[in-house]
Amino acid sequence: YAGVPLRSPQGWIVGTLCLAHDRPRTFGPEDRAILEGLGTWAECELLHSQPGTEWIASLQEAQARYRGLFQHTSDALFWVEVHPDGSFTYGDNNPAHQHLTGLADHVLRGRRPDELFPPELARLLEEHYRDAVEARHPIRYEETLDLPGGLRHWSTELVPLFDEAGRVTHLAGISRDLTERRKLEDENRTLAEMIRRTDNGVIL
Repeated sequence: YAGVPLRSPQGWIVGTLCLAHDRPRTFGPEDRAILEGLGTWAECELLHSQPGTEWIASLQEAQARYRGLFQHTSDALFWVEVHPDGSFTYGDNNPAHQHLTGLADHVLRGRRPDELFPPELARLLEEHYRDAVEARHPIRYEETLDLPGGLRHWSTELVPLFDEAGRVTHLAGISRDLTERRKLEDENRTLAEMIRRTDNGVIL
């Protein structure tokens, strides 16, 4: 077997051109160059065929929709890279995440939790990330974090993503800010307790 990857104009690997025979042989530099030339020809055929063009266009459209959602949703979205040694570093994050946490992209990207946060907070975050990796399915939890953007209450979901070998390589994070809702709930509880304890008549 010999194969060469086929790429779209954007650099995505979309398939392979494969050669196979029932007897083994050694490929020299000239054979390799011929195979790569055939691969280039196949890429051109895919690009100029109508199905291939539509497929690439659909990928571009899907990517544009994803970027629009990523950029404009009010929820904080972030990616966590899971390394083979069990450590975690932060990747892409959307404007809502940067605004709500007070952490700019260039501050967060490529850094470990223990490089950004106090030890106790870093350990808490890494525990959640490990729980998602070990569970191998989405997990959801509520947390209160004191970040540069202020003390906020969050409902967070972590979604593990796998490579072809089944290893968790990334976590997709979605966090919804519950701070205002918690504030209203606390105020309502306080008001209800005041009404319960008063000796005066109360009419709503």
